[in-house]
Amino acid sequence: MQLKEYIDDTEDLINIKLGNVQNHLIQFELLLTAATFVATIFAVVTAVFGMNFEDTIFDKPSTFNWVLIITGIFCAMLYMAFLIYFRHKKVFPL
Repeated sequence: MQLKEYIDDTEDLINIKLGNVQNHLIQFELLLTAATFVATIFAVVTAVFGMNFEDTIFDKPSTFNWVLIITGIFCAMLYMAFLIYFRHKKVFPL
């Protein structure tokens, strides 16, 4: 009788550990998904400069650098906003 209880406790412990690992993987996947979303926004903005059309924004070479800086700052702030939101919703124990 005691051996069966020990086996049941061991099985419960294994299930708890597997659930914990699964939760960590889901949290990591959420971080990667948010990072992919932010990187996609950055890629879309920079892809506009790869198009072959005429516009006055292309007259100054430094415009591309400013667009990259502003987009990079915006994307970093958006990713931080995602992290703050996840912390507020208690998705991450940060």
